[in-house]
Amino acid sequence: MTFGLLFLLQSILLNAAPLSNSVLAPYGMRLSKAEDWNVESQVQQEEGRQRIQIINLKNSQQKSVIEMTLIGPMDQSQYNESSRMEKLSVENLYHPMATPYPGTISKKSTCPKELLNLKQKISFLGDKTEGLVAKVSARGTFGVCNSQAAFYDGLFMTYFLKQKYFLRMTIFHEQINPKTLFYKPIQDILNQFQKSP
Repeated sequence: MTFGLLFLLQSILLNAAPLSNSVLAPYGMRLSKAEDWNVESQVQQEEGRQRIQIINLKNSQQKSVIEMTLIGPMDQSQYNESSRMEKLSVENLYHPMATPYPGTISKKSTCPKELLNLKQKISFLGDKTEGLVAKVSARGTFGVCNSQAAFYDGLFMTYFLKQKYFLRMTIFHEQINPKTLFYKPIQDILNQFQKSP
């Protein structure tokens, strides 16, 4: 209850303030075009030694949203396990499933390949990594497997920051074409992230 109230208060108090790179600096990163992004909400919670920070950014000009969750400190093995579990939970939304009413047409439902890429190679903070690129609903949820329900092209990724923080990040960009994924606008947003001095 306290966490929800804190989130609500901070969301109201921030009222979409422009992003200052001082928010990202403790994690060793910055956005090159920070002035284009507004902080929609920012929540910080501490549980014992663990610190959790959730930052939601919006760029109205680009029609894009970034949601970041930073958890730490944690070591590499904790990150590996957390990352594996996070990726599995999203990937499982796209695995073929038995249809509720099997018929003569199909016994399983699958997501069309043009609506997702489970292993997209991405560049982030000068490193090569993998992310999941897929169509996303208007509410920002992954698992959309038809073009009518799609609103965004989205990226889900995890990354281990040198400051020993787990970063879970989703980027949503208003779709250009509901029948095809467009990754370039998302990569353009990722390219704005730089290591801070």
